[in-house]
Amino acid sequence: MTRTLTTDVVVVGAGLGGLSAAGHLQQDGYEVVVLEHQTKPGGYAHNFKERGYRFEVALHALDGMEPGGWAHKMFETLGVYDKVHMNSLDPFYTAAFPDFEITVRTEIPDYLTDVWTLFPDEKDGVSELFASLRRLGHDMARYAADSKRGEQVPAHEMLTRYPDMAVAFSTPWSVYLDQFIETDEAKAMLSTLWGYLGLPPSRVSAGQFGLTLLSYHTSGAWYPTGGSGAVTRAMAETIEERGGSIHYRNTVNSIVPEGPDKITVTTDRGLVVHARAAVSNASPRATIDCLPEGAVDEEWERAVREEDAALASLVVYLGLDRDVTADGWTHHEFFDMVGYDLDAEYEAILAG
Repeated sequence: MTRTLTTDVVVVGAGLGGLSAAGHLQQDGYEVVVLEHQTKPGGYAHNFKERGYRFEVALHALDGMEPGGWAHKMFETLGVYDKVHMNSLDPFYTAAFPDFEITVRTEIPDYLTDVWTLFPDEKDGVSELFASLRRLGHDMARYAADSKRGEQVPAHEMLTRYPDMAVAFSTPWSVYLDQFIETDEAKAMLSTLWGYLGLPPSRVSAGQFGLTLLSYHTSGAWYPTGGSGAVTRAMAETIEERGGSIHYRNTVNSIVPEGPDKITVTTDRGLVVHARAAVSNASPRATIDCLPEGAVDEEWERAVREEDAALASLVVYLGLDRDVTADGWTHHEFFDMVGYDLDAEYEAILAG
């Protein structure tokens, strides 16, 4: 049976991106309808229960939750800050390398002290590295402020206007580190979180990795009570409280532009949504498959379809019938590092 809805914007996918888009659209006064093929919100950001245990699917730790941090501002804007209890993680994680182990504290002075203790000969370089990352952070803040005001800086002026940002985002993290750090051991330790981004130091930009590292050590590492699912449930709840609707178990099978400010989205359950615009949080390839032939640039479509799959991982969910904290296990996260060549580890993963 066909059911028809009319709205301003239809959002495909109730993952973090789709829910965030819907929430921000509501803030700007638009009506939204969200379509999700699963039975609950969250996409990758959810939890599941098995035999009495709750398992986390996605979130290691959230940065930017200190007042003034990017995530703190976003949670307030989306109306979920007061609905989710965030727990500060300090220490953040422990990394065990073949020759040493470090338990990482989040406050920059504490972190630097611990790194200097491990690598006294790298003290000046580590200090200069974090001074450079702070400049990168300042450039990014200026860039964000300029963009919010609608000011667009021409590409040829980026290096002059935001020098540290321009350099960092055009430089691999490994090359960036080489300017400050001498030993492979120190470089590997400073790059422990590469797995969060799915790319090793030679393939991830210094801008992306450096800002991640800086944010965890300036605005903290946090984990919500109830896991990442608590966050996405709160986001979905707020969307519905503000008049939006979320339709689960509705797999989108077509997205058809029909003219300016007119698009129709249909699902496998007979739901038809007429809207002024659509936002897809599905993958580019899945989105293209829902569009009419020729709806997107042929060269871009070819590039999307030729892309390799992203880095995959084998995840073992282990439920223990004991309180491991009572046995002395106090780590939120533990990295068992097999060596210091992180690019070699990445290649080994790709090779299976």
